[in-house]
Amino acid sequence: MWTRKDYINEKCSHQEYYGQFYTHQLVDYIRRTVGEKRIKKSKDKYFNDISLSVWDAQAVTVRRMVGDISKYGESWTLSTAVCIAKEAARRIRDGR
Repeated sequence: MWTRKDYINEKCSHQEYYGQFYTHQLVDYIRRTVGEKRIKKSKDKYFNDISLSVWDAQAVTVRRMVGDISKYGESWTLSTAVCIAKEAARRIRDGR
């Protein structure tokens, strides 16, 4: 388990930190809502060629699916939800 403090102190990567929150159900949700084809077609390492409004629209469901993250020293923000959603997308793009 990585904490927010670990992430801030560079003991883990962005991908390791936010990747710990993904679930298979979340990956399936992102596959359906953002679109597998769109994710795989993305040319940007951080999916920034997919509109931020698309990612922001996932926030409520991402929060509901992931649940309490306070034990990691994390709080829910739009940015937190987008980072988790993009990590799920990364798993789709990488075929994991």
